[in-house]
Amino acid sequence: MSRKLFIHIGPRKTATSAIQRLLAKHDHSVVIYPNVALGGDGNYHGHHGFVYKVLGEKGAGKEASSDLSQMFATMAEQAADNTRNIIFSSEELMSKDVSAFVDAVLPHLGSTPLDVEVLFTCREHFSRIASLYNHRLRRRKSSEIRRPDAYLAEAWKRVCYEPLARDLKSQSLKATALNYHPSETFVNRFLVHIGFNEGELPEISEELVGYSPKMIIVNLAVKDATESHSRRQKILRRFKDLPNRNAASQFIFGREAALEADRHFAVDRQFLREEFGVDLVPPDFSSDGRALSLSAVDMEDIVAVASRLGRYGPRIIDFARGYLRQPVHAE
Repeated sequence: MSRKLFIHIGPRKTATSAIQRLLAKHDHSVVIYPNVALGGDGNYHGHHGFVYKVLGEKGAGKEASSDLSQMFATMAEQAADNTRNIIFSSEELMSKDVSAFVDAVLPHLGSTPLDVEVLFTCREHFSRIASLYNHRLRRRKSSEIRRPDAYLAEAWKRVCYEPLARDLKSQSLKATALNYHPSETFVNRFLVHIGFNEGELPEISEELVGYSPKMIIVNLAVKDATESHSRRQKILRRFKDLPNRNAASQFIFGREAALEADRHFAVDRQFLREEFGVDLVPPDFSSDGRALSLSAVDMEDIVAVASRLGRYGPRIIDFARGYLRQPVHAE
């Protein structure tokens, strides 16, 4: 079996950060994850800074302040004449010249020939765009005020994979698409693909950090209540103990908006199936019910907090009531 150089390019919201954290802690005993220009700040452990440095672009950040020749020397020492696979990981390569990056690093990775394989992960389109939207809302200085359907209508192109795959093909790079689903086992499957054995997989801890549908509605309601960013942050902090505040990302779009976006996603799904054998199964959004909605209990939780917010409370409550799920009456 030949030695491989894996270039993992994400994309965002496909467990890329989780993979990078695990590899950054790894001791090189199974694969080599060069520790050059890694962020190491607890949030980012990818090769973002190194990519910018190698390609001679601005934006490398303080993690890439070292001299490039020293980075190459460190990398060469770790990878010299070794039988283990090597992997670099950075979402930044999604929009960069991957071939140029490969050409730059290959001479520093030992004398053993390396087969280059670019890895990108395919997450079901609606699931991924819901996660991207959720992330935009959660950013500390977020100014996102669009509702999910408006975001979907404007951003659907960001989660299609055919343009990326064709760009990699134009660079004469071997690309492998990995199916994110089932998500519960994806990180393990990724690690096995790059060289880990089933019995040596590290323990993976997961934490729910995304907003639940209830908290998405609260966030939009607060932004509707005031244009002051500092005031929004203060109000949102009052909801920090809201029951079921966080949840795994889920389908949050209306039926009409989903049908329109799915015209494009269906074409992309067919491309992935034919080119890579990846089968992404879309959610069932045939129901006329609203995916983003509140139960009576959810509404009570919001009212309990909002009623203590002075003049902003009634506006938040009125906004949230617009998402209240109507009870089903038996005939």
